[in-house]
Parts: sequence; structure tokens; C-alpha cells
Amino acid sequence: MSKTTGKVRKFGRYSASQLQKMKIDLSLSMSDEALEFCANYYRTAEKRDPLIGELRLLDTLTAKLAPSPATISIEEFKTNNRFLAETYEDLIEKRRILYPDATYPVTLSEAMTVADSYLERAGKQHGLPRRTLLLEDNRHSKRIPGKRAGFGISGSRHQLRVLHKNGLAGNPEHGDALILFVPKSGKSAVQYQRNMSQLLRAMGNTAPWKRLYTVRSGGLLPSLLLQSTTGLRIDVARLSENDDMISLIPLTEAFHGSRFAILPTEDAKPIMEKAEEYDIHAICFASVTDNDRITVTAHKEELFSLKMGFLRALLQATPVCARLANEKEDDRARVRHTPTSAASCAYLLTQSEPPDTETAQISDALCATTFCAPEESFCKNAFYTALSPIVTLAASGKAYTEQRLAVGFTLPESIHNSEETVGDCLAAILGVYRLQAELGIPAAASSLLTDPEQVHPQFTVYSAVSEGKSISASLTKAGNTVYCLRPAIAKNGFPHFDLLRDFLRDLTARARSSSIISARVLCRESITDGLMKMTHGDLYCRIEDTAIVSHGAIPIGVLIETEKPIAGLTPIGFVEQRDEEITKAEPMRVEPIHSAIWSEQTEFVIYCEPSDIDAQTLEDILVHRGASVHLIEALADNAGALSRALLTSHVLIQCKNVNLPKNEHVDFALDTMLRAGGAWWSIGAITDDRAIPFPKGIPEDALETVMKK
Repeated sequence: MSKTTGKVRKFGRYSASQLQKMKIDLSLSMSDEALEFCANYYRTAEKRDPLIGELRLLDTLTAKLAPSPATISIEEFKTNNRFLAETYEDLIEKRRILYPDATYPVTLSEAMTVADSYLERAGKQHGLPRRTLLLEDNRHSKRIPGKRAGFGISGSRHQLRVLHKNGLAGNPEHGDALILFVPKSGKSAVQYQRNMSQLLRAMGNTAPWKRLYTVRSGGLLPSLLLQSTTGLRIDVARLSENDDMISLIPLTEAFHGSRFAILPTEDAKPIMEKAEEYDIHAICFASVTDNDRITVTAHKEELFSLKMGFLRALLQATPVCARLANEKEDDRARVRHTPTSAASCAYLLTQSEPPDTETAQISDALCATTFCAPEESFCKNAFYTALSPIVTLAASGKAYTEQRLAVGFTLPESIHNSEETVGDCLAAILGVYRLQAELGIPAAASSLLTDPEQVHPQFTVYSAVSEGKSISASLTKAGNTVYCLRPAIAKNGFPHFDLLRDFLRDLTARARSSSIISARVLCRESITDGLMKMTHGDLYCRIEDTAIVSHGAIPIGVLIETEKPIAGLTPIGFVEQRDEEITKAEPMRVEPIHSAIWSEQTEFVIYCEPSDIDAQTLEDILVHRGASVHLIEALADNAGALSRALLTSHVLIQCKNVNLPKNEHVDFALDTMLRAGGAWWSIGAITDDRAIPFPKGIPEDALETVMKK
């Protein structure tokens, strides 16, 4: 047999010694077990002899891929959390049904797509009618001034774009083309990313592609195997610089970082011509087939064909054990579902501007988003992060069954170095998986990014419907009633799923009957925080039931404003108009906090009357801005707590109608704080010449001054 061309005759019948000799002759590096696995496959499944180049390609696939989220395989998952263990077992069982021949452990990248693949088998379409969702990295995608190029949220690296598909179905079909976008000669990786972003913006809503992927570690073929579930016919002659020299090397050792798209064949030529205008070379290198095989051709002549499951089994992903000692509960890990929060409080004077809405209209599609960067409770936070935009659109009258998700994870670059970090990431993926499985909502787009500055996983989830109109997220009319709707939560911290589905259906029905005038979703937030965000101009919610409002953060809920009372429901309060318009306070000189105080985080002490809702709202505002807050009520036995808090704080805020205790410990602590460079703010009457008086409330600029480092 030739060492460059030809076949390995009777390969499937080789003995162990013959396999060893052939391994030396061809300079193969795969393990003896992998070589024997290949021989058995050709004997039993293919029933043919392989090409020499074919075996060398397989040898390349068995080389261990560089560690990345796409190549980390979960050999074992250790957790003492029953919910997580059951969810993981369910994911593995669904994967076994989808890929019965799979012999390799599940990867993090694949775990993100199991729910989507299973739902597709059950008849669920991934995409929206006539539209596709595209997640972009914000580092390489800049918005066009005056136009909404995409929908993003502050702090997240993922931005959503909605593209028209000219009436085409969203899933790849037999005959669709694959186009590889590569930089032209002499262009750097940074220039390529910039050019690709410009191309995406130029295509706007008319881009016809159904999927857009990135060539990851290991090369083009491993990326196709890890990211695409469709059978493919690849023409290697189109990937080679010299058509006369046919090589399989481009399948594994080239194009790292480039993008490739799946789109209808008739749209391939216009896209390729458009790409050339942006210094991007486009290659139509493959087509989608109706089987589960990778077929390699050269100039339309078939070289060989192999099952995708067999090829995936050869990929040597980085094996790790994922460990999650305990899924902790942490109400401080807030999920943000608005780009910015309004700051409306009786103790804080600010410009009355409407807050950013939770939804956006993009290309006639209605989208909502949430973002979370927790340090604990990864599964719970991912679950509720994904649920929040679903609730938002349900409150706009869109059934959860009509919605499609776009899920973006940003993971630490050094994820493979720690079992705990991998466990955190897997727990977050399992949270989103469980929600998708329970509600039957596929993800039309997903993305895994790495960031060297990340310590814990961050995740952004978008939900979108093909068309719709958002409702107000702020109060609209005096005299209306405000309610808080929320599903029942089980002891494990997750909703009862049957009741969750009923909750979403009920919310959608109320919205479609036009009974919901405005709505704001609560996700691991307090009701007072949500009411503060709904306050708009001179409209606010007069709280009727302080017992309900004084509860802490709730896992998930929605505040709704209605014109008519709802029978059987207890209202939170009623919308009223302020008697007198709040005006901006007179400018007052406030000195910045100096570094003499030893705390690294700006700390406030709020001293107020018992059950002061405005003080609680002010506390929420300060916490959202990154401060540490001690809320202490004016009770006889709280003087000690007040003095201890003052010793480590920067600012004392003395609310209306309260006097500081006449106590030598409080006097000493307050004097120590002031001498160290702290400040004493008094809202209302002047109580001491050392206090800065704010008769009507704290001006916004004063708060900004002390928050600066």
C-alpha cells in the first residue's frame, strides 16, 4: 500500500500486532484502544477499507482538543442537591435517546443544545416564523447611532439581533449551502472581526442564513461535529488553496476563529459577493444532506463517508469531573431585567425620566431580556434569568408556547482548571435546560464566550416572539389598582411546574383581555424595589398592605396595574398622584468621601422609623448602585447596632421624624466616622451643626459625589 494514497486493505480484520505495525508505518498517534475502535467500526458498520488519508484524518481527530467550553467533557457530576442530580440524569437520558451510539461524555457546549434537539424531535420549530435570532459578541459589534442595531443589556457581552429570512423555515434543510467566511490575505484577526461585524450590520434584516457558527478549537470538522446536528457533504477542493493538490488538512488545521453560515443555496452567491465588498473571502464549501453522515468529496467525486456519531466519538474533549458541593440560596444575586433602573424615592430627588423598558421592538419582533452574574445559586439564578423574559412577554399577551429563547453564557477562560468552576457552569446550564424542558421552549440561538476577567459564569437570556407590542412598564393613571402575581414556590426554591404553567397561561389571558395596563417583572427582587421602578413622574403606588410589601426578595413575580379590581385578589396598593410636584433641590456642596475610612465599598447607615417603606426603597436604590447599606430602625434596643454600624460606614442618613439616641456609644461612633472623613446627612429638620441638611430630599448629584472612588 502507498503511504500517500490508496487504501488500507483488510483493515477491519487486522490483529493487534498488525494494527501496531500499521500504526508505526503511518506514524499515527492515536491510542491502541482508539485504533481498535476504528477497525471494529469499519468492519461492522462501513464494511469497507479506509483510505490512508482518511485514517490520518481520524488520527488528527483523536488528538486532545485545546481546553475550551466546547471541548470540556463531563465524566462525572458530583452534587448533594437532589433537584440538580435529577435534572442532570434527565439531560443524560434525553441525550441517550437522541444519540444512542454516542460513546463519549457530554460536553458543556452539547449540554446547551440537548433540550433544543429533543424538542425539535418532538416537532417544535427552533426559530420564529420568517425570522432568525442571532447572538453577537458586544466586543465586535457596535451600534449604529440613531438606529437599534441590536438589543443588549449593560454588563453583558451578548447582544441580540433579529433577521428576516424571506419566509423560509428556520431549520437547515436538505440542499442548504454552507459558506465559510475567512479573512483575505494580509488581514489580521481584529480586522476580520471588525469586517464581519460591518457585514452583519450591512445585511441588516435581510440576511438569509439560518445558523451562524464560529470555527472553534480543533478546526473546521470538529466545529461542525460539535455545533451542527445535520448531515453534511464537504468539498475539500474548495477549501484548498491549490485545487490540484487535494488535502484533508484544512478540515482540522485551519480557519480557527472564522465564521461559517448555513443558508439556502439560491442565496449563497449574493452573500459571497457582499462579503467580498468587506474584505472577506467567502467559500461555499459544503451542503446539508438528509442523513447523519459526513461525506467528503473533491471536485464532486466522493472520497469517503462516515457516520457523525462515529466521528464525534473520536473527539478527545478535555475530561473533567464537575463538582457542586451545595446549591446555595443567595437573595443578593440579583437578576437584572432592565438595562437601567429608575430611582424614584421620597428621600431621593432625581430628574423624573421614564425608565428603560424591559422589551424592545426589533424587526417587527418583540423581545425581552435578562442578565445575571451570580456568585452562588447558579442553577436557580439561571432558571429565573431564563424565566424572567418569558414572564415579561406573557404580560404583553404572548403565550409562552409561542416564544423562543436566545441563551448566551460567558464563562471563565480558565474553566477547565477547577472542578468547582465546571460544576458552577454545568449547574447554570442545567437551570436553563430544566426550564426549557418544563415549558417546551427551544432556544433559537445559543452562544458560549470566554473572558479572562471572569471568575464566575454570567448568562444573558432573550425571549422573542415573531410579532407583538409591549405594554408600559411604568404606572399610567391615578385611580388604578396594583397587584402582585406570582407562582407558588416549592421547598427546593423552584416553582411547582404545573402551577407555573397555569400562572403563565393566566397572565397571558389577562393581558389579552386588556385588563393589564402596565406590568413590571420581579426576579429575586423585593416588591418595594419593583414599585419604585414603576413610579413615573408624579404617579406612585400608595401601599395598602404593608405586610405583603415588607417581604424580602421574591424568586419570580410580576406587578400589574389594572383599571378595575380583580375579584379574589388582594391589591398591593393604588395609583395616586403626588399632591405637590417634586423639584430639584438647591445645589449643595458635598465633599467626596476620602480614603481615610477603611472599607473598600461605600457604606451607608439609614436610620429611620419602623416599617418605613421609603427608607427601604432608598436602601434598594443604594444597593443597586453598589453600596453596602445598614438599615436600622429607631427602636430602643437598636442603639448598639447603630453605634457598631457607624464605626465602619461612610455616610449616616437620618430620615424624617427620627432623632439619634442620646447615647455615649453612638456619640463616640458618630464622631469617629466624621473625623475619618465620613458624612452625616439629615433629611428634614437640622439636628446638629455637623449634619448636612436636605429639607426635601437627597439630590442625585450629592449621591453621585459620595459614590465616586
